[in-house]
Amino acid sequence: FARIISVADAFDAMTSTRSYRPARPIEDAVAELRRSAGSQFDPDIVTAFLHALRTHGWQLPDPVAPPDDDIAEITQQDHDDPSAPIAVTGEGDPAPR
Repeated sequence: FARIISVADAFDAMTSTRSYRPARPIEDAVAELRRSAGSQFDPDIVTAFLHALRTHGWQLPDPVAPPDDDIAEITQQDHDDPSAPIAVTGEGDPAPR
């Protein structure tokens, strides 16, 4: 399972925009996976991933922007009980810790 996740995570990381760099083209990510197959990544998993990519294609997800009013608010109770859920102002249920 970890070998599958490592290939998928590496591909996602390379093809996603980060605060410190733009997303790499899919062709560059594929080339990097091929170069690293057998050393950093399981070559059978890379082969299967690339087959799935050719068969099903890839579309970058639309970026998700959180609403402006979702602000985490730490209360004294949260400070006293680290397992307590985080109180969130705005819409939605509190996010668990």
